[in-house]
Amino acid sequence: MGLIMITSNQQYFKIADLFDIIKGKRLIKENMISGIIPFIGAISINNGVRDYIDDGCINESNCITVNYNGSVGESFYQNESFIASDDVNILYPKAWWKLNKNIALYICTVLKHNRSRFGYGRKWKTERMLETSLLLPAKDNMPDWGYMEDYVETIAKKIRFKPIKTKIVRNNKPLKTAEWKECELLSLFKMSAGKYYPVTEYDEGEISLISASENNNGVMMQTDLSPEYPGNCLTIGKVGMSVYYQQNPFCASPDVTVLEPLFNEFDRYIAMFLIGLLSKQKHQWNYGNQIRLNDSQKLKILLPVNKKTLEPDWNFMRNYVKILPFAEYL
Repeated sequence: MGLIMITSNQQYFKIADLFDIIKGKRLIKENMISGIIPFIGAISINNGVRDYIDDGCINESNCITVNYNGSVGESFYQNESFIASDDVNILYPKAWWKLNKNIALYICTVLKHNRSRFGYGRKWKTERMLETSLLLPAKDNMPDWGYMEDYVETIAKKIRFKPIKTKIVRNNKPLKTAEWKECELLSLFKMSAGKYYPVTEYDEGEISLISASENNNGVMMQTDLSPEYPGNCLTIGKVGMSVYYQQNPFCASPDVTVLEPLFNEFDRYIAMFLIGLLSKQKHQWNYGNQIRLNDSQKLKILLPVNKKTLEPDWNFMRNYVKILPFAEYL
């Protein structure tokens, strides 16, 4: 959940003043017994759950887990008992306040905003976490828990799906195309790699810095950088080929290939169609075989084409996405 801090009443609070920090326990794979207890590892997906096991030190629920290794800074709320690896720090609220899901989700987002300060070479170890401060809504020099809870609840209400009104295709005839053609992606997009931004060069702001993350549309954090790209583009992250549509102006890290369209018809609907096709090629790429700029420039994609001109049929692609059940939420 990408929360935006909208209150002017903010104050820094040390993590150590709000939470007791407990390090997870080392458990090697050979000693794991398959079971039903979530095993939290240093990963960035699936709420941190790497497996389900029945052997290890069981931690109580209603807490936050933060990766200090691996996907450093990824933070998740744990609402049931679990077992944590030694690559994870567990944050339990101090006795003087009560944590709940909404407050935890707010704090998780703030924690994730600190990810750029740490990495494989500078892990977010317990001693560093003890000295880290979080910028939180404040009231009377205390964290404003009520604001955080209400803010997340407001967002949750906005994104809860309303009943879907199925769009009817004219004359009830399904969209059809008889011709498909292999196209070079480089003929459709101008491609370039992002660049490195030292963390000392920016603060929090409104411009997205896109990374190779497989989460949050690739957004590493919101910055005050001047945008390098105009928006209405695609981005490809080098690890696992994470493809996203970027609607607004943005910056990109060197781990990202930016695709700026060379054709005027491009919009979010066509972007979703192309993302679906490009994602079919994700299996070729992983941490050991990363897709970089020169690899992206060699990509080919099979597209529907106009039978007469044999040019990409952008109208077909747009209309195809528009009649999908969740198109109105794009």
